[in-house]
Order: sequence, then C-alpha cells, then structure tokens
Amino acid sequence: MTEPGGQAYLDALDEASRRRLKETAAEMVKFAQKHAAAVIIAPPPSQGGKLNTASGAVLQLNDTYLFVTAAHVLEEYETRLSQEPNLRWQVGAVVFDPLERLVFRDDKSDVALFRLMIPEAPMTDVAIASAVAGWPPPRPALGDFVLVSGYPAADREQRSAKEISFRALSAMFQVTTSGPGYSSASGDASTSLALKGRAFLRRGEA
Repeated sequence: MTEPGGQAYLDALDEASRRRLKETAAEMVKFAQKHAAAVIIAPPPSQGGKLNTASGAVLQLNDTYLFVTAAHVLEEYETRLSQEPNLRWQVGAVVFDPLERLVFRDDKSDVALFRLMIPEAPMTDVAIASAVAGWPPPRPALGDFVLVSGYPAADREQRSAKEISFRALSAMFQVTTSGPGYSSASGDASTSLALKGRAFLRRGEA
C-alpha cells in the first residue's frame, strides 16, 4: 500500500486525481495566506526612521483573541525601544504596546503571544484562526502536510510614508522529521506548493 504523500503516491494516481489533489492543495495554501497578518515596527510616519516588518496570525482560543508571532520579532522591538521611545508596534490597523499585552513567550521555540481586545481582532484585517484542538496545537506527525504564510522583508515595498505593499509567500510542505518538541518539513515539486499574493497596510499616525 502506498503511503500518502511523496512522488510514489502521486505516481500511483491517475491524471484526474493528480489534478484534483493539486487544486485542493492550492486552495489550502490560499487559506493559509488569508490568515497571515503583517506587522510594522517603526516610529510614526511623520518622524521617519527605520522600518521593520514581520508576520503573524490572530488566534481565537475560547473567548480570548491572541496575536501570535515569532519571539525574535519581539526581541527586535525591545532592542530598538531602548533607543527609540516613540517606536510603535502595528498589526493591521491595530497599534498596541506588545510588552503590556504579552501573555506567553518562549525564546527557545521562538513563539510569542499577545492579548487582543475583542474589537481589535477584526481590525487586524486577516481571517481569524480558531484553536479547535486547543493550544498548543498537536505536533505534526511524519508525513503530515503543514501550511506556512508570511511576508518576507525582501518582498516589501514602501509606496509612501504611510502605505506599504507586502508580497506574501505562502506554501505547503510535507513533514519529513518529527520528534519531542520539534518537527521539520521540506518538499520538492511533488510534495510542496507555493503561491504569491499581496497585501497593503496603511500606517497610522497617532
């Protein structure tokens, strides 16, 4: 019996099945892209200064809304804040102090979670992910597929002082190794799929 995933699995399918599988994968990657939130770390536009960007997602856990991003993003903010007291943290149209909203941080796993107010969640301008399996989520198993989406800094375009264009990169990969506390994924043309998209974010002045 052929295990799901990989070239051997695809080779065992007829052409119509392969096409349906790729179409389904494309829709899944688009689904991930809808959940990717853009982050801006910078002073107000009128003050100029360095502009950092990052990616994250909004998570609903029971009746609580959380913003999830990498811990190294918060570390960059903390490093800059010591020299730039007017530095701001913006997710979608929401500006907040990440240090005041921090509810969880794990530098080893590179994860940080921040509390959002209920009215703020839709203002992030992304689809909200529901943690139906609880948090932390179950670790992906060998052979599972994982979805990723974000906004690489190399594909960022500042159109004006207040408007930024983010080119999203979203992809699906297959888990190749998995163990206690970690999973890693890779892919080739047979097991991965990538799509590009675009998002626009307007920087608030206040």
